[in-house]
Amino acid sequence: DLSFLQSLRMVQLRVTRALSGESLCELSAAEDTTVLQLKELIQEQVGIPWHDQRLLCDGSELKKRGATLGEVLNLSRPEVALMIRQYERKEMQAAWLIEGIWKRNRRHYQERLAADRIAGFWRRWRRRLQEAPRDQ
Repeated sequence: DLSFLQSLRMVQLRVTRALSGESLCELSAAEDTTVLQLKELIQEQVGIPWHDQRLLCDGSELKKRGATLGEVLNLSRPEVALMIRQYERKEMQAAWLIEGIWKRNRRHYQERLAADRIAGFWRRWRRRLQEAPRDQ
């Protein structure tokens, strides 16, 4: 099976610091290794927790944890730059929760604001009609 053989192809991957370019380690990983698995390998080699890692390839962040190296890397030049996040995991989880609540409520806020503007328009319109002189 060709797909099985392709999944066994190994990639020699160089991990560097994003800003300085300093080489941190070299890893050997299969093309079907996910980004999350790669972060775990880097954690084993370098000691940086996987949740504090931001991996960059050709200037863009590898955000999808389930994406494979074969999908996201330039295999002709397999190099990943590592940036370290400078926050506590609990703080970031709280920020994600707050952002999610804000995004969900923002739509309701905008709908309520629009409804209030429409209701205000009709109240002013009705008041003008009541105050207008009536012909007898």
